[in-house]
Amino acid sequence: MALTKNFVIRNGLEVGLDLIYADSATKKVGIGSTVPEYNFDVRGDLALDDLFLVGVTSSLVKVTTGIASATSPGVISGIDTSLIRINDSLTESNDVYFEPSTRVVSIGASIVNLNVAHKNGIGSTTLTISINRRVTSGNENNVLVSRGEFEGPEWKQIEDIIAINTEQNDDDVNYNVVFAGNPEDGVENTLKVDSNGLVYNPFSNKLGIGVTPNVELDVSGDASITGTATVDALDVTTESTLAAAEATSLTVTPGDTNLENVFASTIEATAFRIGGPPSITNFQIENYNFLNSSSTFSATVGVAATIDSYNLLTSNFKVAEYTFYIQNGENIQSQKLLLMQNGTTAFSEEYAIMYNPGIVVSIGATISGNTCSVLATPVTGTVGIVTYMFTRSTLM
Repeated sequence: MALTKNFVIRNGLEVGLDLIYADSATKKVGIGSTVPEYNFDVRGDLALDDLFLVGVTSSLVKVTTGIASATSPGVISGIDTSLIRINDSLTESNDVYFEPSTRVVSIGASIVNLNVAHKNGIGSTTLTISINRRVTSGNENNVLVSRGEFEGPEWKQIEDIIAINTEQNDDDVNYNVVFAGNPEDGVENTLKVDSNGLVYNPFSNKLGIGVTPNVELDVSGDASITGTATVDALDVTTESTLAAAEATSLTVTPGDTNLENVFASTIEATAFRIGGPPSITNFQIENYNFLNSSSTFSATVGVAATIDSYNLLTSNFKVAEYTFYIQNGENIQSQKLLLMQNGTTAFSEEYAIMYNPGIVVSIGATISGNTCSVLATPVTGTVGIVTYMFTRSTLM
């Protein structure tokens, strides 16, 4: 029988015992084994100097047009070369101009050179050219992942397999999350859900909701808590909904009745209110209000200076009790003032007046429009800057 092949092995091949083994019946080749389990079975390391292609296919990439010339049979001109790569296989719709296995060997500005000429004697024409390219089944940024001993590998996005993995906690039914990256190496990978919907940094133990966290819990937006919340420090900005929150009741259940045992540290607030309508005070419980304030004014004998005022439309205090401390030079003064008003007239009474060595001011109250004001009038001998501070408790 005449053979058209240069070298043919009909039954099998074994070189150097199990160095190379081929079984024509099973169509399996072994390297380092005489019992290959797969079509190509290598026992040992595999080194490649070139491409490793898995799931190689030949697919139609693009269709374009070009001019085949009888005078330059190895050249296609007027073609969109942006679609073409070296070694692409080209075919054309008439299937008469290109030799079989025509491939691109070089690419110019608007021409490609072919490895074989288009068929001689057919002439020149404009062709519709199909570009076929050998490609692998994976997409860009895919990695090949094993599916076990009896399944072939599959391509996966690299982000799906390196960003996070989970392991079962043997102590309970919960799962721990293990993050890649080491902060000592400048890598702090985080867990993200829907961009900044939820961001957790395990290395700094910071959780952000709607924002990349700068503190242990960083929330951009409203927060609602159902149940008990324990907070070491609560910082509320003036723009926050919580800053203007109203509490209809406050219940404290300590281990004993001493409030010092309830709170681990100082509670600070610019204003605190329990129940009642809004009022601009430091502290309010229902219709009782408390305010602390201090300031200065430049004294002119006999000319009253306003040292406190409130709007009757928003803070209609029926009665107010003041405790003042006033200083001008070496003169100091302390006293009480009781104020009541009926909406049009303010009535006031000074009492418990103390001073040393001289009195500084006399104090009274008046109503002008919707404003109730407390006035301090410097007495003879008072000159320069008068410093004062007071506490005010009111009922409305």
